[in-house]
Amino acid sequence: MPAIMFAQVAATNSTPAGVQNSENAQQAAATSTESQETIVLSPFEVSVASDQGYAARETLAGTRFKTELKDVPAQISVMTQEFLQDIGTVDVEDAFRYSINVENRAEYQENNAGDFQMGVVNIVEGNRVRGLSAPGRTHDFFQTYLPGNTYNTERITFSSGPNSILFGNGNPAGTIDTSFKRANVQRYRASITLRGDDQGSLQASFDLNHPIIKDRVALRLTALKTADENWRAPARENAERIYGSITIKPTGTTTVRGWYENATIDRIGARNTLVGDSVTPWINAGRPIFDNGLAAPMPSPAASDALFARDTTTQNVLHIGALAAGTPETLAWGSSGTAVNATARIYSVRTKGPGDAPYQTGTDSYNYSLTDFSISPRAVSINGVGTRNLIDAQIKGFAVEQRIGPKLVVDASYNSEHMINPNIDMVRGATLEIRADPNRYLPDRVTPNPNVGRYYVAGQGRGRLIYRDLNEARVMASYDLDLTGRNRWLGNHRLAAMYQRVDSVNGGQEAEQRRIPAGISFTDTLNLYGAAANRLWYRAYLSDPTKPATGGVYYLDSPNIGFEPFALADGSTVYTTNNPFGGTNAGAKSESLLEGRVFVMQNRFWRDRLVTTFGWRSDQVRTRGRPMERLGGSNSAFESVFTAPLAGPWDYTAGRNTTGGAVLHVMPWLSVFYNQADTWNVPRTNSHNPDGSILPGSIGNGKDYGLMMRFLGDRLSFRLNKYESTSGPDVSQFRETILAPIIAIEKTLYQAGESGLIPTYRPASGFDPNTGNTFFYELTSDKVSKGYEAELVANPIRNWRISLNAAKANATESNIGQVWREFIQTRLPYWSQYPTLQGPDTSTNTISSRFLAIVQGLNLMQQADGMRTEQGREWRVNLLTRYSFSEGLLKGLFVGGGYRWRSAAIIGYRAVSVPNEFTFPGVAAQIVVPALNAPIKGDASNDFEGFVGYSRQLSKGAWRVQLNVRNLLGESDLIAQRANTSGQNTLFTLPQPRTFVLSTTFSY
Repeated sequence: MPAIMFAQVAATNSTPAGVQNSENAQQAAATSTESQETIVLSPFEVSVASDQGYAARETLAGTRFKTELKDVPAQISVMTQEFLQDIGTVDVEDAFRYSINVENRAEYQENNAGDFQMGVVNIVEGNRVRGLSAPGRTHDFFQTYLPGNTYNTERITFSSGPNSILFGNGNPAGTIDTSFKRANVQRYRASITLRGDDQGSLQASFDLNHPIIKDRVALRLTALKTADENWRAPARENAERIYGSITIKPTGTTTVRGWYENATIDRIGARNTLVGDSVTPWINAGRPIFDNGLAAPMPSPAASDALFARDTTTQNVLHIGALAAGTPETLAWGSSGTAVNATARIYSVRTKGPGDAPYQTGTDSYNYSLTDFSISPRAVSINGVGTRNLIDAQIKGFAVEQRIGPKLVVDASYNSEHMINPNIDMVRGATLEIRADPNRYLPDRVTPNPNVGRYYVAGQGRGRLIYRDLNEARVMASYDLDLTGRNRWLGNHRLAAMYQRVDSVNGGQEAEQRRIPAGISFTDTLNLYGAAANRLWYRAYLSDPTKPATGGVYYLDSPNIGFEPFALADGSTVYTTNNPFGGTNAGAKSESLLEGRVFVMQNRFWRDRLVTTFGWRSDQVRTRGRPMERLGGSNSAFESVFTAPLAGPWDYTAGRNTTGGAVLHVMPWLSVFYNQADTWNVPRTNSHNPDGSILPGSIGNGKDYGLMMRFLGDRLSFRLNKYESTSGPDVSQFRETILAPIIAIEKTLYQAGESGLIPTYRPASGFDPNTGNTFFYELTSDKVSKGYEAELVANPIRNWRISLNAAKANATESNIGQVWREFIQTRLPYWSQYPTLQGPDTSTNTISSRFLAIVQGLNLMQQADGMRTEQGREWRVNLLTRYSFSEGLLKGLFVGGGYRWRSAAIIGYRAVSVPNEFTFPGVAAQIVVPALNAPIKGDASNDFEGFVGYSRQLSKGAWRVQLNVRNLLGESDLIAQRANTSGQNTLFTLPQPRTFVLSTTFSY
């Protein structure tokens, strides 16, 4: 291990542990009084003092009551503090790799989900539960958008599938909850943790709990500062977070708590897929130069050309990176130049890749991964500083709990979350490919190109400015009703009611990089695509790793890339998210108000052998939204617009949900359970079907049943669950490939009708191709996941911890884009009248070419019921174990390891010929589509990691040091993410290299 790693150790959020075994006894003694008081005072709180090693004993997630996990019929899994410490995790996303059925951003890549859902620009929603969709995120069951971190987290709870007690209006896939740390009124504790790794990451955190008045008032303060370096340069994340909580117990029956967190997260993201290849055919052909000079006799390359395609980028292109002398700051590479003769024009060109025509066509034509690391180094994130996400957020809240008599407890709580989230993506996923510049001349066709033969990446920058404001208040009451005194068969019952009010405001504005000449006012740029508000592309020239003279720049890199305007040499200014000049069109603001009423009943019969749970929930949601003026400037100016109340009518939606379940303890060691629940979401007011109707919200239904076993005095517990979860309508994996060409076809017809090229445009009923960013069309499907989940947690002896879980999931799609298929069938007769019509705003695409690009996908949707969700893996297994030495020469030493196995993912399908259901000029009667009964699988994955540490008691505290080694065996093989219909693997990602993480904690 490099010695430098030890010199660069810095801090993180590991739970202060000291000497594990000896301190466990001290902690249990120190918290026994608090635990007893919690049991008496609060049916709504769970103390981490009840956790034993990797085993959690209690949860709120199943019923909203504090309930032992063995009495919960729903599928609940908990990661304790000790578990999180052993896997060396610092954020919740990282912890998902050991979860029972949650895929994190590193485990799968949604090829058709778009950049925002890739976990690159949107860093909160890049996960999937049971192969269905992203889970809901909460802290202490308050909805949150802020990424979770273990520096202020006591435990992570996974609730899989619908749970209408928790959220009737929520995500059908499940909910992931983090529990904030709380101030302890009985014991002083302080700790500082330092952490570093061999990638150069540095982190520091501290945790202070101070009882100001013992048993009455306590403060807790935790803070985190990180500089995390990703193994793919220059990706990184810098964060500064501070959290405080207070606990006040003025009387034995009253508890008041408060909390506050401020977080700033600045993240440069790396995509979970290798860069696209648009260069190797050109390299293999000997790197030929394209003569685009005035005297050149050759025309613009045809679509069948094996090496070159016309560069259609007509906007200004800003050149950055490793530039040769004489490179102009901006150029329009796609300008048409001067006619050479009556039939041909010379254009600048770009190089093609193995996924382009003529090598591939139809559904097999897309950007294939570049796997030659002599062109782009392995440990590089080629989008570089051009993909950036900045979060500035605050969370604050309080809770007051009051016991009224021996049986009634009332809890009133409030939580507020506020977030501003600008982000940019200069080279989007669809265009993230390495090309070569083969042009002999610049676009003027006279000046020699100083970068001829150089590699580059190019794209049209996008940005967003997102505003979120959440305010949630709830009042809960719990009443214990014990009827066993009258008759032991009548049982013991706990009843609860809750009123919940959630007021949320969401807003934002999309933006593009725009070059604004000096002296132009904002009012002069209302024509967004006019000369005064010129859209700007980027071209970043890169170095050739085989030619040291070209330098060492292998990704988009520029000090100007960011959220602030910057000046160009000609006096113009480039604007993006933080200025109205950058806005693509009006911003959008929506407001929703949810009022929910919940009733929960937990019943215990037959001396607690039968435990039943019933929940009923009724929600009423009202929503409204409207476009806003183009926004920008400082964050405060942006916020002032969104904090102003909206006017106008509300749209009302209501829903009711139920949950019912039972656990039967057949024997002291054996239990069986059953649970069913449903959930719903409000209609998506800015998402629409092709007829203009609002898309309904996703509905979920779930069933769980199985058995639980407990041995060795509950030191070993095992749960086997069979489940079925449904969700829909949800956005389908076909959305990106189908909708954009349809809208482009309709817009082409609209523009031709407006200009008189064709008779007046005949619109489809309710369809408008010229919608803004407050009106989106979506293509949806229904999803169902069926499978099994098993979990074993054991402390077989005092010093040995084991956690083993496994899941089998078969997640499929159905009813894929059905309303769009019907829409297209009604429009085809009209489209067929104008197959050669060009547009919109381009002369390189026609109605015919756009339709031919999607006809295979349309036929696949027609016969794709039962198709596996994208990159679905049937099996996942996780094992973590640790042994601690408490005697002899090795006293204080602990060793452990983890193993994760994932079965092969379905990454594609073989080809089959089917009748074409969509008649159009030039389309054959038979068409080749992927065959669902002939799936192509990637490789199964195996991942080992190990850890070793030492802890000892000091005179005034404890010390702990731990070394985690990830990818212990140094696996480096490519991981296939997608295959074409011939069985060729085409998209790949890379595993994280072997990584050493060293952390140390001093606690007092």
